[in-house]
This record gives sequence, C-alpha cells and structure tokens, in this order.
Amino acid sequence: MLLQWVLNCGCLAENALWEFYLYKTGKISSANVESGQVTTEGRGTQYMHPRLRELLLGQVRAETTWCLDNIWQFEQDDKGRWVVQIRKVKRLQRLHERLGRLLDQALEHKDEEKKRAIFEMGQLGRSYDEWANRSQAGPSRIV
Repeated sequence: MLLQWVLNCGCLAENALWEFYLYKTGKISSANVESGQVTTEGRGTQYMHPRLRELLLGQVRAETTWCLDNIWQFEQDDKGRWVVQIRKVKRLQRLHERLGRLLDQALEHKDEEKKRAIFEMGQLGRSYDEWANRSQAGPSRIV
C-alpha cells in the first residue's frame, strides 16, 4: 500500500484520497423523457462525512482489494519525479496479484472451516457431506 497514515479525523489517508478521486471523477447522468436531453453533473459541494467515508470505502477496499494502485498512474523516474506513466498492463498485473493473494487467503480460510466442520460434525454424529450440502443451500446453521 502506498499510504498507511491516519488523518486528524481518524480516517485512513488512502480512503480520503479515494474519496477525493471519486469526488473529482464521479458523474451522474439523468435523462429528461420529454426533452430527450441528458444532463450530467458531478458532486458539486456534496462530500462524505469522514466516518461514512471510512465505513463505505473501508468495506469496498476490503471486499475488492482496491487500493490507490488502481488509480495511481505514475511511477518515479531516476530523479525521483512522478512523471513515468504506468502501463495499463502493469496496473492490471498488480490487481491480479492482489486478487491472487485474496484468493489464497479465502482458500486457507475454507480449509480451516472444513476441518472445523468435520470435527464438529463428528462430535454431533453427522457427516461432512451433510454439512456441505446444507451450507450450499444457504446460511442456516446445523444444530
């Protein structure tokens, strides 16, 4: 991650920069059926409350592996200036690597969950297959 520091409001700087990026680039369009015109507008003076920003962007970043690498398009040159354009392929490769790490973590968690379920089902006299079939059907809990 590029930044791990915290602002005075308690927000992660990365979330604040994400929100600023969304503020600058976000647009919404609405069509008028009668005139056939489409109007597009930005956020204007609307901003997110710092805690709402942390809640929303923190969850989005956690679920999607988004980070500033997704939007940051420059690298440093040999003189330390941020002027070298990062190729889209390289940015996508970085995203692919982050998603791969997230997948590895999820698979580790799944294996731990499977082992725990096998142990618990053994204690309850049920099989793992029964647990797996019910867990695929929905979030109901086997008792």
